Amino acid sequence: MATLFKDLGKQANDLLNKGFFEHEKYHFKVEGSLSSQNGVKATPSVQISSTDKTLAGSVKTVLPCSCGYTTTITGDLKSAFKLEVVSDTWKRGIFKPTFELSTNTKTLINSLKIKKTVDIATGFGGSTVGFTYNVASGSPQLNFSIVGVRKLESGVGAIGVETDITQGKDIPLNIAASLTSSSLTASFFLQPCVGKIRCC
Repeated sequence: MATLFKDLGKQANDLLNKGFFEHEKYHFKVEGSLSSQNGVKATPSVQISSTDKTLAGSVKTVLPCSCGYTTTITGDLKSAFKLEVVSDTWKRGIFKPTFELSTNTKTLINSLKIKKTVDIATGFGGSTVGFTYNVASGSPQLNFSIVGVRKLESGVGAIGVETDITQGKDIPLNIAASLTSSSLTASFFLQPCVGKIRCC
């Protein structure tokens, strides 16, 4: 399956962070994992910040559905709530849709965000098209990314470009390249300046 933009550099990033305790971020942290026979998984966590000693925590619950989708519900102690529904398989071998709804239970409508994402697999790699609507600001945001993947003698190489388009704001451009082999994982990132390009 094609490598998507968000997956570029993941192996290198995981390697750099794996096994290192984030002492500068957490003074105390506990995570757990619970699962049932019908496939429901719950992951509770609680932590105390090392900077201001505030208490934070969340519960993430994954609910597999017989209709071919997986639903994930996440809530935390700061009243944030997120509902994500993602397809378990690629539709027609090409499309993989995801729907996300997030808000804060204290300010339901003002914090409401609706996000629809479609991952697309192609012969040369893959791409992602996303649409996010913030109810409070009323301004939609479009997200595009495209990745080209090529098998090399020593492994797999990939290059990806990503951008966000929001009305009245500069358009950013993110470029990433990744090389993965049995003995090496390397990733390069670049954010060139695209000037004062603005959408209408």
